[in-house]
Formats: sequence, C-alpha cells, structure tokens
Amino acid sequence: MRIAFIAAEASPFIKVGGLGDVIGSLPPALRQLGHQPFVLIPACSSIPGLAEMMVVGEFCVPWPGSEELVRIHKAMHSGVPYYFLENGRYLSRERVYGYPDDAERFAFFSRAALESLRIMGTDLKSVPIMEGSMGAGFPDLVHVHDWHASPVLLYLKTPPYCENPAYTRIATVLTIHNLSFQGIADPDLLPKVGLALSPDNALSEFSGRINLMTGGIKSADTVGTVSPTYAREILTPEMGCGLEVALSSRRRVLFGILNGIDTEEFAPPFQSKRLLKAQLQASLGLPVREEVPLLAVVSRLSEQKGFDLFPPILDSLLAEEVQLVVLGTGDERYERLFREATEQCPAKVSANGGFNAPLAKQIYAGADLFLMPSRFEPCGLGQMIALRYGTVPVVRRTGGLADTVFEYNEESQEGNGFLFAPYQPSAFLSAIRRAFSFYKQETHWERIVSNGLTGDYSWASSAPRYIEAYQNSLRQHRYGDRFPVFMGTELILSP
Repeated sequence: MRIAFIAAEASPFIKVGGLGDVIGSLPPALRQLGHQPFVLIPACSSIPGLAEMMVVGEFCVPWPGSEELVRIHKAMHSGVPYYFLENGRYLSRERVYGYPDDAERFAFFSRAALESLRIMGTDLKSVPIMEGSMGAGFPDLVHVHDWHASPVLLYLKTPPYCENPAYTRIATVLTIHNLSFQGIADPDLLPKVGLALSPDNALSEFSGRINLMTGGIKSADTVGTVSPTYAREILTPEMGCGLEVALSSRRRVLFGILNGIDTEEFAPPFQSKRLLKAQLQASLGLPVREEVPLLAVVSRLSEQKGFDLFPPILDSLLAEEVQLVVLGTGDERYERLFREATEQCPAKVSANGGFNAPLAKQIYAGADLFLMPSRFEPCGLGQMIALRYGTVPVVRRTGGLADTVFEYNEESQEGNGFLFAPYQPSAFLSAIRRAFSFYKQETHWERIVSNGLTGDYSWASSAPRYIEAYQNSLRQHRYGDRFPVFMGTELILSP
C-alpha cells in the first residue's frame, strides 16, 4: 500500500511536539511491514541542511488571484522519502507555528501537497503500488494529521480534485493528536484559499467562525486518535473541546491506536539504576543518596500537563525525604515555582530550563519516579520512555496514560505504576505517597520496575493496527455507510 503522510512537522528534521515524533517514526515502522509510505511537510527555513537537499521538482499551485511557485526538496530517513515543500510566501518561515496567517498558510500547504502528487511520478516510479491505483505519485491513501493538514480533506471534495479520478480514488484518514488545537479562523479565510461552506464539511461549527478541524472530522473516511481512552474521552462534553457533536456523528468510523516510541533511540543503558542515579545526582549538584527517592519531571510546564497541581502540594512533598529534578520550560509561574524551590532547597530540588535531549535521557534513566499529572493527555510519550528506562510513573488516569500505566496490586504483583483520577492536588500527592510506601519495600519495588521493563512500547505493536485502520478506510471510501463493520473506539477491526 502506498501511503502519503501530510503533516506540519517531522522528527528528526523539525519537531515541536509529539506529532513530530510520530511522523518521524510511524512511516519507517510501516515500511518495515512492506508498505510504501512517504511524507510531505512544509520546508521551514530552520530545517538543518535544507539548502543542500536534493530538489526533485517545482510547480505552480493555482491560488485565488495568482499562482504560487513551490519547490520540492527530498531527504531520506530510515528508508522513507521525506519531501519538503518550499514557498516564499507561506511555507518558508522559521517556525512551524505561531503566525497570524497560520490558517491561510496551512490551507496553502494542504493544496500544495495535493498538487505535488501530480509531479512525483518520476521520483516514485520505482515504488510498487496497489492493483488498481492510478500510478504516478498518487497514493492509495492519504493520512493527514491535526487541523494543519485537514484542508487536504476539504480540497478533495472541491473542484477540480473531486472531478479527477486520480484524486477521487484516494482514501483518507485524519489523526487527531490534540483536539484543543482546531484551526479556528474568520469566514473571510474561505475566499482567500478557494474553499466554501457545505453541509458535508460543517466548517462553521463555532458561531459562524471557520473550524478546520471540524471540516476534517466531517470529511475524512475514518478518524483516529492516539490512544483508545482519548478516543472515548473526546466524545464527551468534558473532553470534546466543543466538537463532541461532530465527533459523535462519526463515531462509527472513530478509532484509537496508541503511539509507539523509538526503542532504538530510547534504549536502556547497561549500567545499573544505582550507578545512573548517582551520576544524575552528582551532575545536578544534588547529594548522592541512594536511599532517597528521586522524582523526575520532563515536560512542557503548562496547565494541560497538570502543573497547577504542584503549588498546593510542593511544600508537603519537599517535607519528605525526597529529591526532585525538573526539566522543561513553559508558563512563567511554574518556571518560577521550581526556580524558587531550587533556591530554597538546593539539596532537594534541581530545576533546569529549556530542553536538553541528553539530559532528558539521563533523567529518565537515573530517576526512581516519573511524575506526569496531566489534566488531559491524548497519548503521552514520557510515561512510556520512563517505563522503558525502569523509572516508575505516577500519572493521572486519562487518555494514553490510562492505556499504558496500570496501578500496582500488592497481592497479584501486577501493575507498573501509580495513578490518580480526580484532578485534585490531594489525589496527586496521595498517589506519590503510595509510590513512596512501595519504594521502601525492595521486593515490591523490584517487581514494579520489572513489570514496566517488560512492556512493549514500540511501533511493532501499533503499526500493524494502523494497517488494519488503513484497510478499513479503503473499504469505507469505497462502500461508505454500506461498510458493515462498527469500527468502535478501541481499534478498527477487519470484518
């Protein structure tokens, strides 16, 4: 199967968050299964080595009132071709996100991605395609990610694409990585980008404003999220971010598949946890104390990640025999909270701003406990990386955290971490203290760590599920509502 990934970012070329990790790791995993993925992202000017990359073509994108020149650069990553669409007006910005015209920019990127398929035949001609495919660069399926690529789905239902058999044969999947980001814009966006409202796309979900995520949800053959629990949560008013009605209307084609992590990048070191912990403590200027539980935070410091739970409990937490290391930036109030804690308790707290990948790995490997109290978490990679390194997570029971972390049971000795459900500081502190109680019991603690180390957090388990999802998307595209399988929210199942 030939699969086109269309997204705003991709590791290792340019990454802002978890979306970049997925686009950098899922396509190579699909290639290992014998499929032919390729990736399209904007050519941000900050992508290292962009100017030295091979240029495989250029073309003009029809655009209201003009035409826009686009140049295609190419690089290979793990055997997968990654294509970078360069355009001086819209795409060649330094940052991926954060511009006033982002909605217009990503609409242009989406149309440019579709147009680029017309000229990819020469570059992709050696790639096998499914029987009945249109050939050239046209994929069997387009997998778009978040609102930034949702206009792809809208253009496919708009002339000239809806009148061209090369495009009408393409099945589509939308993955929602974080529903809180939706691509909301004023209605004057539509004539600027050559789109229109229709009963099918429900673009005007919010009081007459344009909502590109809603349009994608209504237009895709199937809609996925990055964990089974998040797929269920977004159908509720509490977690649907205002789109629960639109999502419920597509419930039959909604699914959730956990992200994986790159198990080669996050390979546990051969040294003992005791040595790694001592090295981490020494490098951060903390007293080297094996008996004291070392807690870790590696995160963006924001309310979504649960950091409003820390101020009410931090004094009580630091009154314990404990050490805390924090790595991350975000809201100034939380950065200040941990800076001041470091100044007041330098033997117990080490706050580290910015993001430092080598230090992050050192923290994952050397800490005893990993704190991730997210208000909501579509999937989450931090808890899986922590488990991979033998660091026990304490998390809120939500989204992908609930699908990967399981409360330790003293009697059965099953479970790999500690969870809390009410979004309350006291519930968070109680979960941490439960972890402390088992930390003091060596036999139980070794079992908890071992349970985490034996879990499979790789794409090897998730990538085959995407193939099932793609196969059902092809059936849905062909048969529509006549397709007999209720797809459910845990996993699309083949008939």
